[in-house]
Amino acid sequence: VTKDVSYMRYEVLLDASHEEASTVLRPEVFYHPLRAEFDPSIADLSVVKEFAPGDCLVKFRMRQTKHLQKSLSLIGTATGHQTKRPELGTNFARVAVRRDFPQPGFFAFCNVPCDASRMMLVEDSGLVKARIGYLKPAEDPTKSWVIEIHRLQRVPSWVTALLPDTHRFKTEWVNAYKKSNLGRQVREGTARYQYTVVGLRKCQRGPPLLPVVSGEATEGAVFADAKIPYWVHSEKEGFSFSSYLRRFLAALREPAEVFDSLDGRYLVPYQACMHTS
Repeated sequence: VTKDVSYMRYEVLLDASHEEASTVLRPEVFYHPLRAEFDPSIADLSVVKEFAPGDCLVKFRMRQTKHLQKSLSLIGTATGHQTKRPELGTNFARVAVRRDFPQPGFFAFCNVPCDASRMMLVEDSGLVKARIGYLKPAEDPTKSWVIEIHRLQRVPSWVTALLPDTHRFKTEWVNAYKKSNLGRQVREGTARYQYTVVGLRKCQRGPPLLPVVSGEATEGAVFADAKIPYWVHSEKEGFSFSSYLRRFLAALREPAEVFDSLDGRYLVPYQACMHTS
């Protein structure tokens, strides 16, 4: 692109169906703490904040491996304090996915480094580089293609030809994932990444009622019963079911996360998304 900036694109055929590969690339799964059990390049990792399903702030520490050491010797030097153990400093990134993008049937993802001192997104932060990509189905339904684009700075074009075999690395990683505890939990549906979309129906009479919290004004309230004596109409203008559910659960003192989007796409106003319990 310029003298100092270039982009590297590669395609890898994964030994996983499109749906299975899409699940693995979700930040809630890819940055699950159990990944450290089977991935030798990871010391520890976790989701710091969940903005929405498929959109998370994550943190991780990488461990030096032969694959990583060869890449670093060619591309650059890892930043962060290195201890006596073969581990690298803590890195932060915002990771998001979007289903049916850039076209129906595809599954896009992006990984953007985050400057931990300012908690701002940056193009690169030491070892972590901005990267984007997408999945697309292969002719064989048991496989899928992953296409990634990496931003490289001050890396000569001849260096990319000497980088470790990405196809072999990803193939070995997918096989290890399938045999891991994380892969088993995902298949059994016990890993905490599944969501349920809930919705309202038959709203001809107006928006739903909200319970009146003790101490709030009861003007215009409707009497119900002794357990929750008063209810009021929620706002009709700009109504959002996700906002309504947050207020409803807060009034009942039942903490729960409610989202208005799923995999990078906003839901319609009468729908909301929650963790599947």
